[in-house]
Amino acid sequence: GDGGADEVKGMFEAAGALPAELRHALQTEHFCGSWFAEPTEALIQDKFLDARAIDYRGKAVMMPVVELINHGPGRTFDLSSGVAVRGTFSGEVLVHYAEFDSYDFFLAWGFAVPRPQAFSMALAGTIQSTRLDIEQDFPGSVSSERSWIPKIEKNAGGVSLNFLMIGNQLYPRLCKGIFYRLMRNAGYSGFEECFDVIQHSNRLHFLNLLRAVDGIDLPIARTLRAMAHHQLRAMSFCFGVREI
Repeated sequence: GDGGADEVKGMFEAAGALPAELRHALQTEHFCGSWFAEPTEALIQDKFLDARAIDYRGKAVMMPVVELINHGPGRTFDLSSGVAVRGTFSGEVLVHYAEFDSYDFFLAWGFAVPRPQAFSMALAGTIQSTRLDIEQDFPGSVSSERSWIPKIEKNAGGVSLNFLMIGNQLYPRLCKGIFYRLMRNAGYSGFEECFDVIQHSNRLHFLNLLRAVDGIDLPIARTLRAMAHHQLRAMSFCFGVREI
């Protein structure tokens, strides 16, 4: 990994500079991931491997050499035959890791990057007294606008979505349009307020995170604040409804 393990250890060391009580809250209340857990060799190895794996033809595989390329705008991984990055670059070779939002980028790689879209955190609530579960399982790749439409499952326990987009700078009217269509097709009505509550819960979560790290002048706290601001900004691009 050419020093990759040291980078992972450095992230845990940066998190370790925070007070223990705050680290516990960041992991259990603000759901900022295992970066704030007590680092063990097994956890460091898991984070190292997870950051260097990619889904290839339905299986998680490691990508040696290619994993050395840093994240940046432009090219995406070419998965047509193996895992590759192709093209001509005027400067450093960069690759766009995934179509995650800012929050998921932090969970996966530990850095803050602005993203045009935001997805809901994992939430559980109700719609017309039926349980509604929203998972946080966006696959990370987009081939068309249909990629933003989650899978919906109905069973005796309620209804679940594997993810839900709640903001998109490029398609601000698409978020509600997708949710409205899914709920309408599932036989529900009065779902407009439900989407607003989902957005409100997400906004409140990241506002609480900002409050938790307010005034702490450490690199990891600055990264968390940047991530939260990026997420809130992307979330704000949700207005109107595009019927789909």
